[in-house]
Amino acid sequence: MRKGLAIMPDTDILVSAVTDEQMRDIDAYWTPERMRAASPVELPTLARDELRQLIERSRRDGTEEGIVLPSGPPQAWLRGSPYAADVDKRPYWNGGALFFTRDGSDYQCSAEFVGNDRVIMTAAHCLMDSDSGQWSTNVVFYRSYVGHWWGKGGQKVGVSCLCVKQGWRDTGDETWDYGFCYTRDASGAGWLGFKTGAPYSSWTAIGYPENYGGTDDMYAVTGDKGQFTGGLVQMTGNPMGHGSSGGAWIGGLSEDYDPNGNFAIGLNAFKYDDDPSSGWGPLFDWNTWDLYEYASANPC
Repeated sequence: MRKGLAIMPDTDILVSAVTDEQMRDIDAYWTPERMRAASPVELPTLARDELRQLIERSRRDGTEEGIVLPSGPPQAWLRGSPYAADVDKRPYWNGGALFFTRDGSDYQCSAEFVGNDRVIMTAAHCLMDSDSGQWSTNVVFYRSYVGHWWGKGGQKVGVSCLCVKQGWRDTGDETWDYGFCYTRDASGAGWLGFKTGAPYSSWTAIGYPENYGGTDDMYAVTGDKGQFTGGLVQMTGNPMGHGSSGGAWIGGLSEDYDPNGNFAIGLNAFKYDDDPSSGWGPLFDWNTWDLYEYASANPC
């Protein structure tokens, strides 16, 4: 995988490609032992002043709403209780664990097929270190991953193209903390739909959090829309922690086939340290849709 930034002409999209030879090396690299030893990516946590500054920057860019930061005991906002998700059933089987290497260490995030059977979505901080511009390497996705069952790693999916917005590289602001990858292999179980604007009052988050399941099992939790401002969305009742980065927020979750359900409308991106029982993510907008469309049409 190339480590340098590739900026597509006439776009604000950064791309890193993987050659066929590199894919063969990646296939051999990820043994069951390496996957189990990978560290969960830390879910970024913002202090009160950091969150206020982020929202103020976003407001200067055109968002007018204000924000009332929560205070008091975290238990007051806990809406949902995480539960082990059955990755052999819809829609959980569209998600899985994303593994990669950065600075010589192996890590694990969460991701899912979104929009079609060749695109996965995750957090931008799982694909690139915004401070250094360094891309993650040895990237592979395991759909329906179960870590503690020997021989059941899920469907192994090679990744041929990583895409993030230049805003993530330039600012590191959580409003840009989303990315998409084009995959070498098609999903064996379909995909989640994709919607912008967070058009639900409640939804279900999925991921592989260290504090539930030890990153070996997918967990899910249902919560409510909280603060909605400055290009950010709060999900109350989402206590999932490290390792859950990139896990989708699913609107209209249904375990049966439903053409009007199971839409990815956000993702786990960061926490606010005064409210550990809530999760936060970027508001999906036309920039997010633009990046998804690019990743869908450009397999590098």
